[in-house]
Amino acid sequence: MATVWVSRITFVVGAAFLILALLAWLFRHGHNRLVLALLIVALVASILHSYTFENGGQV
Repeated sequence: MATVWVSRITFVVGAAFLILALLAWLFRHGHNRLVLALLIVALVASILHSYTFENGGQV
């Protein structure tokens, strides 16, 4: 049951930060550190999301 919630939360967080990074990149030129920080959070969420599906723990 916890795997389902971790998967859902990491999906939402990763998608939200990825969209925020894209918007920051489009509308705030020259703020590359902000974009990089948002992309790092999205990457960590993506790794955690994919980790929940290892070892047969698919939803």
